[in-house]
Amino acid sequence: MMSLAWQFQQNFDLKPKFFLVDSEQGDETQAIQNLLDALLTVPRPFQLWMVNIPQGEKLKSQNCSTQDRKSRRATGYVYQMYTCR
Repeated sequence: MMSLAWQFQQNFDLKPKFFLVDSEQGDETQAIQNLLDALLTVPRPFQLWMVNIPQGEKLKSQNCSTQDRKSRRATGYVYQMYTCR
């Protein structure tokens, strides 16, 4: 995540926001709820990339949708992009 943030800062005129959600502590439901609460503060529209978080269907409550029906994979990661309006 730090590397991505640095690359954006160095190479693009973008100021992305990163939300780190720790779902490895055993309470994945609370982690997702924390993310949903944080999304309430973000101006719309925006793109949201979910990495290694399997409960993307809960984003519908935040008016977020994806065009991809399946998650994509990169070495060691599963990710999906959502558009939130």
